[in-house]
Amino acid sequence: MYLTDFREQCLKDIITQLEPGLFKKVTGLEVKGFDLLVSLEVYNYSLMNDAVYKLCRYEDASMSYTGIEKHEYDARVGLFNTSSSREDYKNMKRRDSLLDVNRYAVGPASVDVSDAKSSPAKKRTS
Repeated sequence: MYLTDFREQCLKDIITQLEPGLFKKVTGLEVKGFDLLVSLEVYNYSLMNDAVYKLCRYEDASMSYTGIEKHEYDARVGLFNTSSSREDYKNMKRRDSLLDVNRYAVGPASVDVSDAKSSPAKKRTS
């Protein structure tokens, strides 16, 4: 759905208010059908917000790789049913960039385990 220029709006508002024609063209669903799915609680808002956030991160990385910073000055970043301030979005990006795919800390924030104190090894008795 990020074929739209309304990135600072939440996706739900883009679908229902700002670009319903684009939504129909992309999905084949009318807004009434989307509203029905929302009312039936088909969408898990937490997961959908996370998915849209990750799409925004991917889009930002792809665009900045080419030298384009299209949304650099947007005040907000839209998620699925909410939006995040630009500052919160940057903080989330910074936090997530310090985690690997298994959600372990990497980079400058990672702990050097060579300095960690270990508990004494237990003596094996048979």
